[in-house]
Amino acid sequence: MREIDKSIGWLLLDPGDTVWLEEPGYYAARATFTVAGANIMPLAVDRDGWQMNPPDIAPRLIY
Repeated sequence: MREIDKSIGWLLLDPGDTVWLEEPGYYAARATFTVAGANIMPLAVDRDGWQMNPPDIAPRLIY
């Protein structure tokens, strides 16, 4: 499964791309996007869902 995760990161992202990632989020997703060279921008999540105070930088991917 790890190889599939890595491949997804490399296929979807270029180094320096921005990813909005829920925080707290799935550790393996964060690691995959980081290895692919993405800039991770956290999105706060509580029991009601995302707390939408989005970062100023537009994302290539939202996870």
